[in-house]
Amino acid sequence: LYRLELGDAIRSETTENIQEVNRKLAGQLRTLNEIARKQNIPVVVTNQVYTQFVRSENQEQNPGLSNDQQKFERKVSMVGGDLLKYWSKCIIELQHHRGRRKIVLRKHRSLPERELHFEIIHEGIRKKGLF
Repeated sequence: LYRLELGDAIRSETTENIQEVNRKLAGQLRTLNEIARKQNIPVVVTNQVYTQFVRSENQEQNPGLSNDQQKFERKVSMVGGDLLKYWSKCIIELQHHRGRRKIVLRKHRSLPERELHFEIIHEGIRKKGLF
């Protein structure tokens, strides 16, 4: 719903509308955080991501090159961006690429970033390889 409201706010071309949508999301995340902390209830929020193509950092600026000649890198970002990063105590990214599944711990209070390959089988989820 955030993405839909944000899209409407962007189309209206007023920063006040965008700020209002972000303010609502921050309020909802704050409420969920308080519930989790005060009531000791785990809260899981799922989120969509989107891919941006950004100019490679290693590439020098050359305005004479066409887009076809420039090198771009894929950057995956969360819808809701910094608001969700700020309010989240733990961020886990799930990836699926060429038939392989991977979970990446992106943010945690006491654990370093790490990843694990896994597979989904009839009995549930099974770890593959070393963690």
